[in-house]
Amino acid sequence: MQQHRQHAVVGPNFETLDDLTQLLFIFDHFEEIGGGPVEGRYLGRWGSEWSAIHGLRDYFNKITEELVEPEALASSGAAFVQRLGAAYSAYRGLLFKTNRLDFAHLQKLVYDLLTDPTSAESVTRGIKHVLVDEYQDTNYIQEQILLRLAAGAGNLCVVGDEDQSLYRFRGATVRNILEFPTRFPPPGAELVKLEVNYRSHRQIVDAYDRWMRSADWSNPKGQPFRYEKRIVADPDAEHADYPAVFAIWGRDELDEAERFADLVAWLKRSQVIADYSQVALLLRSVRQEHSGPYLRALEARSIPAFCPRARAYFENEEVRLMVACFALILGYHGEGRGGGSEGPGGALAALWGYVDGCLVDLAREPGRYSELTAALRGWVAEIEGLQEGEALDLRPADYFYRLLAMRPFRDLVQNENRARNLAIFSQLLNTFQNYYHYQVVTYANRKALRLHFFSSFLRLLHDGGINEYEDRNEPLPKGYVQVMTVHQAKGLQFPVVAVGSLDSPGGTQKMIDRDLGPFYDRAPFEPAKRITALTLPPRACPVLMLGLGTRKGTDMARRSFTAEQIIGHLRQAEIMVAEGKTVREAIRLIGVTEQTYYRWRKEYGGMDTSQAQRLNELERQNARLKRIVADQALDILILKEVDRRN
Repeated sequence: MQQHRQHAVVGPNFETLDDLTQLLFIFDHFEEIGGGPVEGRYLGRWGSEWSAIHGLRDYFNKITEELVEPEALASSGAAFVQRLGAAYSAYRGLLFKTNRLDFAHLQKLVYDLLTDPTSAESVTRGIKHVLVDEYQDTNYIQEQILLRLAAGAGNLCVVGDEDQSLYRFRGATVRNILEFPTRFPPPGAELVKLEVNYRSHRQIVDAYDRWMRSADWSNPKGQPFRYEKRIVADPDAEHADYPAVFAIWGRDELDEAERFADLVAWLKRSQVIADYSQVALLLRSVRQEHSGPYLRALEARSIPAFCPRARAYFENEEVRLMVACFALILGYHGEGRGGGSEGPGGALAALWGYVDGCLVDLAREPGRYSELTAALRGWVAEIEGLQEGEALDLRPADYFYRLLAMRPFRDLVQNENRARNLAIFSQLLNTFQNYYHYQVVTYANRKALRLHFFSSFLRLLHDGGINEYEDRNEPLPKGYVQVMTVHQAKGLQFPVVAVGSLDSPGGTQKMIDRDLGPFYDRAPFEPAKRITALTLPPRACPVLMLGLGTRKGTDMARRSFTAEQIIGHLRQAEIMVAEGKTVREAIRLIGVTEQTYYRWRKEYGGMDTSQAQRLNELERQNARLKRIVADQALDILILKEVDRRN
C-alpha cells in the first residue's frame, strides 16, 4: 500500500477499522448512511437503530468481499436492495473521506492493485511460491487475491479440509477448496489426500467417517460437495477396547447439562481423568445463553470451568467497579445521561440498568473504599469546575491508572485473572481515545466525551459482549473443564470431548446471500439446506460424548423487544398471512426465529396496545426504582465519607 500509494483511494496514515470501530463508525454516521425509520423500520427491515447497524455491517462486508457493484444494487427491483446500495455508497464515501478503511476494503484495495496492469507486475515481482493453510475458510475476494499473487510463477499450494468448513466467517465458502483443481488448465491441480488420522481412537474415527459418508454429497450441477475419501485410524496404533463414543440424552438442555456434570464428576472420582482440564465441552456458541446451564451445573458440583469467550466480561467484579467509577467521574448518571427516546424502555435501557447496578456495587461497602470516594469527589469537582476554554492535562486512561493505585483495585490486581481483565479495560480505553481522538478532558468536550464513552462505545461493547482475558501462553489452564466452540478447539488435544446439543445447529448468513446472490460474480454453489453441523473432534481424542438433548428457547427476543413492540410484530405477521404469505415467510420478514414467534404468540397473543403500554409502564417503574436505589446508595457512600472526616 505504501509503495503504490498513488493507486489508493485513501491518503497516507489511513486508519484501519476493526470489528468494533467499524460498528462505531456506522453508528456515528448513521443518519448519513441509513437515514431514519420509515413506519418503524430502518431500511424497511430492522426494528431498531442498533440492529440496523449490526445488520448493515454484515451486508457491507459481504458486498465488498463479493465484489458487488453498488450501482447494480441501486438499480435492483427490490426496495430493500435499492436502499442497501445507496447506504453502502454513502458508507464507502465516508470511509474514504475520513481516511479510513475497514478490513474488507483493505482487501479490496489489494485486489485492485493486482487487477491494475500498471501495478500488478510490480506487486507480484519476486513471488515464486504461495502457500495457504485452512483454505476452506477463504472467501471470494481472498481466492481472487491468492490466484493473482501466484499467477506469475504458477506455484500455489493450498491445504484444507472441506469437512471443517462449518463456520463461515467473513463469507468463507467451501467451494474455494472444492473447485480449486478447476482453476488451472488441464491437467489441473494435483490432489493429495491425507486420509489417516493418527491421533483419535479408532471408534471415533470410524463413527465420524460413517456419519460423513452417510450424507448425499452429490451435486447435479457440477463439483460434488465433498471429495471422495475414507478417513481411517492409524493401522499401526493400539486402541483400547472401551466405549469411546456414546450419547447423553436429556429431557432438555438443563437435564443434558446436569448429566454432563455428573459424568465429569464421576470421571474424576473414578480417576479416569487426572485433571479437569482433560475434559473439553464444545458448543456451537459459548455465550451465556448457551453455556450457562453447563457452567451452573458444573459449579453446583464444585467443578471449575474455564469459558473465557462466553462474552461475560462485564459481569466481573473488577470491571463493574471500574465502570461505576467512570460513570461518576464522567457524570453518567441522572441528567448526565441525556435521556430522550433512548431512555427507560428505549435503546439504552439495558446499559442504564447495567451502570446502575455497577453503582450499587460500588456503594455497597463504603468502608472499604474511603480513599477511593475522596478521590472520585475531587475528580468530579475538577471536571465540573472547568470554565470555557479550560482543559485538564488528563485523558480518560489516566484516571484508570490512578484508580489502580487505590483500594479495591489495588487488592484486585493481586489476582492474575482480575489484573488481566483490568488490562483489557485499559486497552478498550485506548481504543476509545484513538478512535474519537480525545487527547485530554476539556470544558468543550466533557459532555461529548461522556456520551461517546457510555452511550456509544460502552453500549456497543455491553450489548455485543466481549470476552475475558485468555492467556495465549496457557490457553488450557490446569484444574478447569474447558468450555469452547468447535472452531476454537481445532488443533487442540483432549482425552475427553463432549459436544453439546447437536439438535440445535448454528445459523448462517443465508439471508444475506439470498438478497445479494443475484449480484455475485459467480452463480450460487451450495443449496440453502446443506448439512454443516458436525466435524472431526479435536486431535488425540480417546472419548467422544455427543449431547443430543432438545434445547429450550432462550429469552433473547424478550430482552430485545418491549411488549408493545412484540405485539406490533405479531400484528404485522397476521397481516402478512392474511395477504397470502405463509407463516414461515411472515416470521422471516419480522426478523425472528419460529421458536421466538410461537413463544410470543403464547405469551402476548390477544393482548392489545393499552395492555402492552401498561406492561411497559411497569417495566419503566422498575427501572426508575433501580436508579433511585443506585442514587441513594451513592448518597450514603458520600455521607459516610463526610461523617468519617468529621
